[in-house]
Amino acid sequence: MATLILKTFQAFPAEGPHGAPRTALARLPETIPFPDRSVTITSAADAQAAFETYCEDATANGKPAHAFGDLKKGDRTPRGFKALKLERYVNV
Repeated sequence: MATLILKTFQAFPAEGPHGAPRTALARLPETIPFPDRSVTITSAADAQAAFETYCEDATANGKPAHAFGDLKKGDRTPRGFKALKLERYVNV
């Protein structure tokens, strides 16, 4: 069993060099768009399901955010976890 930590950064559209679009990120206590969440998982499927639920909740919040998930330091990765892409922009 492992602990999956789900977090969000504040994301807002920004303009890069030469007018190229990019997204700027900020993670300060007053700018966190959605609260962090810790979930105990036993498989990669559990991690994917928890991340999807977290993204749905963050989307319902209505604030632009960059959601991501990672394992708690020192926890063993479940089989198939490294192949998951637990990172998504919502409401951007």
